[in-house]
This record gives sequence, C-alpha cells and structure tokens, in this order.
Amino acid sequence: MTKPEAVSAAEPGLWQQRLAVLKAGLDAGKPGSLKAVRSAIAWLDSEMSGFVNRREIALGAGREALAASLDTVIAEKATHVDDLRKMIKGLKRIELAQDTGCTPEAAMKASTRDSVLSLELSGAITPEQAMAARMIARINEAISRAGQAKIAKLEGGSGGGGSYREPDMPPELDDLRHAVYIPWAEHLKAHGFVSLDIAVKVSVYGIALDRIRRRHHIGYDKALGKLRDALDLFNKLMRDNRRDRGDATEA
Repeated sequence: MTKPEAVSAAEPGLWQQRLAVLKAGLDAGKPGSLKAVRSAIAWLDSEMSGFVNRREIALGAGREALAASLDTVIAEKATHVDDLRKMIKGLKRIELAQDTGCTPEAAMKASTRDSVLSLELSGAITPEQAMAARMIARINEAISRAGQAKIAKLEGGSGGGGSYREPDMPPELDDLRHAVYIPWAEHLKAHGFVSLDIAVKVSVYGIALDRIRRRHHIGYDKALGKLRDALDLFNKLMRDNRRDRGDATEA
C-alpha cells in the first residue's frame, strides 16, 4: 500500500489524489477498500505518535523552533486522518460489519476537535482536570507561536540570536513551560510514552480518546485512567510551583 504519510505538506495535490483513489474504491464497493482506509488511518496515527514523541524531546532540549515545525507536521497528519475518517463516517453499519478490524461503532465514531470539553461534560474528567488540559494546550500554543516566530526571523535573515522567548511567548507561560510542562512531559516519558501521547493528543490536538486508545490497543477505561493520571500530575506540579513561588516571594 502506498503510505499516505509520504505525501508532504509541500505536495497537497498528491494527498488529494490519494484521497480520490480511496474514495473511488469505497464508492465502487471495491473489496478491501474500507480496510485500505483503516490501514491508512492506523499508519498516520502511528506516525503522529512518533512525531509527538520527537516534539516533546525537542522541547526538553530547548529547541522550540524544531518543536514548532513538528507541530505543523502533526497538525497536517491529524487533518489527513480527519479526511480519511470523514470518508467512512457515513457508511452503513452493515458495510462496516462485513469488514475486519475495529467495531462498526468505533469506526463510525467521529473524532471531535474539542475532546476536552466532551470529556468534561460527560463527567469522564473533572473540571480541575479539564483546566489542566487547557493549560497544557495554552502552553503548547505559545511554544508553537514562539517557535514559528524564530523560524521566520531565521528565514528572513534578521538574525536570531538571543533568547527563544519571543514577544508572543508570555513570560508567565514561559515560566510554566520550564517549571511545570517540561518536568511533566519528562516524567511521563520516563514511565512510558503512552500516557504522554494520550494527554498531548487529547489536550493539544483535540483528538478523540477512543481513537487514541485504539491506536495503542488498550481499553477505553485504561486510556481514560492514563489521561486522568497525567492531568492530575500536571495539576500537582502546578500547585507545587505556586507554593514554591509563594515561598520564594515571602523569602
């Protein structure tokens, strides 16, 4: 199978051609066409996980510009996965049931771009955990903007020396990045990449938890537990940071 991830952001036309081929197969009821789409989704999900891991390593090394460029790659792959999932979203359950792989209910479950809100409204995560997820997203967004500004300066030949903290990176978020986010990500990586992958994909990229847990071949409850633990850890580090800053101020 031609791997869809081989199509780069610089070649959007090739991705559209790939989509057209897959859609034509589905429309014609070609045997194996649904399996081909699912395989493409699984491959892209796997690639996304690898890039998320590389991104967190880059952040830990202080390479914000590289992390920002990886943000673009991850976002592109997430868009590609959404394109593929839209193809099979409207298929009849009987068509899905005839194929092997994930269950019809799972295959028809559309991903949401606000997974955190959905989980909070359903009671799957607490308001405090949802706040942690949104702070993780805020920090990542600020890192991405700062990194893109750095890339723009370097490409524009206007220098690039000095701190990676750009005007778009609020000092308070830059402080949280060093004091909370990086230690949080490093702790999760040291104890297994799955929890970090779940937390980042749900919080930052809005990918549905059900889709992520199937990528890791674990049950929904286990995936939810890992997400909750990761968000609880982030909240604990936030509390510790506030306490330490309070102590430092008093001193």
